[in-house]
Amino acid sequence: MRRCLSKRTFLEMMLHTKTSQVEDRFHAILPLATKYRRFIKNRDTISNLGVSNMLSVRLQLMEWVDLKDRLVLLFNEHQPTPAACPFLPTYATHFKAIQPGLTKLLTQYKSQCNFDINAEEGEDGNGNNNTSGGGSGVRLVRTGKLDELWLCPRMYCERQVNPNGKLSSFNHLWHDLGMDPAKDLLHAVSIPLFINDDIKDCSTNRLLTLDLPLLGSWEKNIWIMYPFDANSKEFKMCSMESQKQTLPKGFRVY
Repeated sequence: MRRCLSKRTFLEMMLHTKTSQVEDRFHAILPLATKYRRFIKNRDTISNLGVSNMLSVRLQLMEWVDLKDRLVLLFNEHQPTPAACPFLPTYATHFKAIQPGLTKLLTQYKSQCNFDINAEEGEDGNGNNNTSGGGSGVRLVRTGKLDELWLCPRMYCERQVNPNGKLSSFNHLWHDLGMDPAKDLLHAVSIPLFINDDIKDCSTNRLLTLDLPLLGSWEKNIWIMYPFDANSKEFKMCSMESQKQTLPKGFRVY
């Protein structure tokens, strides 16, 4: 069984393995992961996590894993988003599957990644990985109420969308997040996974063109992930340096 599991990535094993109990995947797979087995402090560690469903598994992984694996978790294959209103947290609820081959591409095109993977990688003098799971480019903050995912890419793309209609109709969701849809202007941006101007394979590999669509408020820094309609257009690519005063810690996504 160990030999069979080792052919898949850690995240594929954690999220695509069938178990009778949700927490069984932590007991069976976490000890096999060199980077992450340090999180097992004692025999009660897993039971104390309180994981009860696959959403709680994904959130726990987002908290633990390194930046590269967080990006794989985030840029996943999504279930269709309900037309009426997305579910919170929007960055974790509509997960379908890990994108096959994405981990390899993040290694191959590390310098073109829109998030600074290099800043988190490295080994100490004893050959131990220094990754702490801090992930400054993608950081999960557990608030006890609405968990926040902070995204700090190098670039983002402003989008042109119709602010009326369904994009501004999630009244109860916006109110829950502290926004007034009658007063707060909605804006749209997308965050590409790769800055692909210099990547020749973009036309043949869709994974190199993945992005995250965000709707929200610049003023309040409140954003949700929600797919744009077919009529949305890219407006311009911008550097996060231009938003240092507005969003010093990046986009706060719910």
